[in-house]
Amino acid sequence: MSNLGTEVLHVQALSVGPGFQVTPAGALVLPPSDTVEVTIQWCPSAPGPMARDLQVLSDDPDHPTLVVKLVGRSVIPPAIAVTPTSVHDDLFTGQTASHTITVRNDGGSDLDFEIDLEATAGSSLATATPALRGAITASRTTMTPAPLSGNAAPAVPGATEYGVVRSNGAPAGYRPRASKPIQVAGARVLLIQQNAPWGTASNEALLTANGLSFAMVPPTAIDGISLNAYDRVIIPSDQPTDYYLATRAAKLDAYVRGGGVLEVHAAGWGWSGGDASLLVIPGGLRVVYQTSSVNFVLAPNHPIMAGVPNPFTGATRISFDLPVAADVRFEVFDLQ
Repeated sequence: MSNLGTEVLHVQALSVGPGFQVTPAGALVLPPSDTVEVTIQWCPSAPGPMARDLQVLSDDPDHPTLVVKLVGRSVIPPAIAVTPTSVHDDLFTGQTASHTITVRNDGGSDLDFEIDLEATAGSSLATATPALRGAITASRTTMTPAPLSGNAAPAVPGATEYGVVRSNGAPAGYRPRASKPIQVAGARVLLIQQNAPWGTASNEALLTANGLSFAMVPPTAIDGISLNAYDRVIIPSDQPTDYYLATRAAKLDAYVRGGGVLEVHAAGWGWSGGDASLLVIPGGLRVVYQTSSVNFVLAPNHPIMAGVPNPFTGATRISFDLPVAADVRFEVFDLQ
C-alpha cells in the first residue's frame, strides 16, 4: 500500500473476517511517498471456494474507499498410504525376488511422490530400478511414473482412463488459431489475445453475453495503445511463450497503479505450448505451474447439474432431457 499524494494518509484498521489475519493490525499512517506491505493470512476451516472483499477506508479525498477482491479455494490435502509397509526375503546367491508395493492416495488432492531404492549398510543391490516419480489423483491408486533424469513433463494421471481431453496437452493434429483483432469505438474492456484459448472463443462469448463492449489486440500492439482508455484489461489463458515475453510489464504496472483493473487468466500451460511463468504481473508476481483434479460446480442448482457432486474429481456425467428432437450445442467454460 503506497501513499502517492503530498499529505499524510490515514488508513483505518484492515479486517476481512473470521479465518483471516491481517498484518500489520490497527490503523496505518503513511507519510507522502511511503509504502507499507500488508500481509493477509487465510486459514480455511473447511474445503471449498472463498470470495471476500477487503475494504480499505482512508482519508483520501478522491478514493476514500477501495475494495480488494480476495479469491481462493481450499482443498483437502493428500494422504499417502503404502502397503505393505515392509518386505523381507532370505535368498541364496543368484536368486531373485520381486514385490509389488501399492501407493494409494486417500486424501482430496493430488499426491506427488518419489520412489528411491537404496542399499542399507553392509548390503548391496545387484540391480536397482531407476528412481521414479509419479502423481496420484484424489482417491485413486493409478500412477504414471517418469524417470527423474531429463526434463520429464508433469504427470497427468487418469486422462486416458477417463477418456477426457487434457487441458495442457493438445489433441493430435491441433493447430493454434490466431485471434483476429477487434476494434470497437468506446470499448471499456481490452482483451490482449494472440491465440484462441484451446481453439475456442470463450472470452469473446462471455464478454458478449454479459453485455460488455470490448476490443481485442495482440501483445505486439500494446505499445501503440493507451491502456488508460479501458476500465479492464484481460490477459487470457493458453497463449504461446512469445506472447508472455511480449507483454509489456512496465506498461501494465503503470496501468494498475493508475487505478486500472488487470484480469489475469493464469491457466497458461494449454494447447498453445506456452510457459506462463515468464509473464511478469504488476508487483513482481509470477504464475506458478500447478495441476488440480478438483472441479467446483459454480451453479449447482442449474437443471443440467442435478446429481453432479460438488466438488468432483476427475470426470463426471451430465444428463439432460429434451421435450422434442433437436440439435444441441453444449459448451463448458473454465472460469477459474
